[in-house]
Amino acid sequence: MNMKYLCTATSRNTKTGNVPGISIGDTRADSIRSCADVGCPLLHQKYGGQGGKGKPTCYAQHGSPSFAHSAMVKASARGKDYSLATALDNAARSARMVRVGVIGDPAGLSRLDGAIIRSLVAGAGLALVGYTHGWTRKAAKHWRGSLMASCDSLADADRAIASGWRATVVLPWDHKGRTFNTPDGHKGIVCPAILAPSKVTCNDCRLCDASMRGPVIGFPDHGPGTNGGAK
Repeated sequence: MNMKYLCTATSRNTKTGNVPGISIGDTRADSIRSCADVGCPLLHQKYGGQGGKGKPTCYAQHGSPSFAHSAMVKASARGKDYSLATALDNAARSARMVRVGVIGDPAGLSRLDGAIIRSLVAGAGLALVGYTHGWTRKAAKHWRGSLMASCDSLADADRAIASGWRATVVLPWDHKGRTFNTPDGHKGIVCPAILAPSKVTCNDCRLCDASMRGPVIGFPDHGPGTNGGAK
């Protein structure tokens, strides 16, 4: 797969904070393909996933982030510079991290592109924060220790941890409490930026920096098709 990526210097996302972002795919088709190739179940059924028709569906690929990505694709075709180097040069001084996989799955990127991204982000003195549904794929092993495994069940989180990944997991939309445990006894906490959205951003927290030891991070389901709705 010869997947490309588009980078932005800033973000208006109140959950992440004003940080650089990397979107996978320089076309909508490639971005969706990056998710389809790792078998993400949240992708809509029409693209080979299990989402839609009342089932949880990826908020990024089927919500407002997809509109932003479409605009970037068009601007890139007109010659706008979406390189990572330019994004890092123009990042806000308050940025402490780069979000990889604003849309699309980073497992679609080549090993070389992964190495370049890690090198440039580290050289800028920033943390790399992102998630991949491709943690079971050999092609994604170069991201282990850099990205979080995106898991759809607590049992999958245990399998990811046993394979050397740090894990995130989707929790029921109505999950109560700040903590939880996996079947194997690994401790987890609900994303602090979800628990206190007016006080904490990902840029503040950075618990999803997979290069650091930490708990399983849980995200109550909030995508289209859930009772929680798209928040």
